[in-house]
Amino acid sequence: MNWIKAIRLTTTLRLGVLTLIGFHLGTGVIDGVAWSLAVFVTLGASATMVLNDWVDRKHDRLKGKDFAYLHEETFLVFALVLWELTVLLSFYVWYLGAFYGVISLTLILIGFFYSYSRHILALPAVLVAFASALPTLLPLAQGTNDISFLLFLLVFFFVLGREILKDMDDPHDKGYKRTLPVALGFEGAKKIVAALFVLVLTVLFFLPPWVLFGVPAVGYTVWILLDNRDHWFAKRLMDYNTLLVLALLFL
Repeated sequence: MNWIKAIRLTTTLRLGVLTLIGFHLGTGVIDGVAWSLAVFVTLGASATMVLNDWVDRKHDRLKGKDFAYLHEETFLVFALVLWELTVLLSFYVWYLGAFYGVISLTLILIGFFYSYSRHILALPAVLVAFASALPTLLPLAQGTNDISFLLFLLVFFFVLGREILKDMDDPHDKGYKRTLPVALGFEGAKKIVAALFVLVLTVLFFLPPWVLFGVPAVGYTVWILLDNRDHWFAKRLMDYNTLLVLALLFL
């Protein structure tokens, strides 16, 4: 069970679904190419998660997460196998098209570099947000469209805010990872997240009208953060709202 938990299926599958949504809105078709790219995105995200757990294995023990530490060698093999599969699949992605290949290479480079970016202020959060949003641009290989750019902005702003909120949950980051909550304190970080979620609100108004059902939850989250209330509730509310918006985008 711990091996399954290590690949964060609830997160990685969501990225795969987001890739399919990008094709659904950007091209009107979810074909074999879209499914292949969704599998690549999901697999690459899983490989990144596992490698990061292995790199952080000693630090994670402070948080009560010791599976990677206790199975150090096997866990590394697990990470390498996932990365080998990801790289092999990337060759097929290149075969599908050079534009797809460039994005796949970018995602692979981010996946490798992410685990070693923690000493640069807020860079891990920015990399996660960029890598999460990048698959929404894949449909541009079949022609320029505004919806792909809007989806990119929506995902980037949301995930960046979500990552900053998640960083607030880790009291052991100080001295190990340069996050915004460590550098600015919780109140300052919440204001930045509130600003990012205001940008999310703005983008939502340019998407199909039925997506506006997700606006109230985002607005309430902004108010919670500006009022300096519990960030955990804000994070959970946005997680559920994300599922709602993804479902609405499939309509």
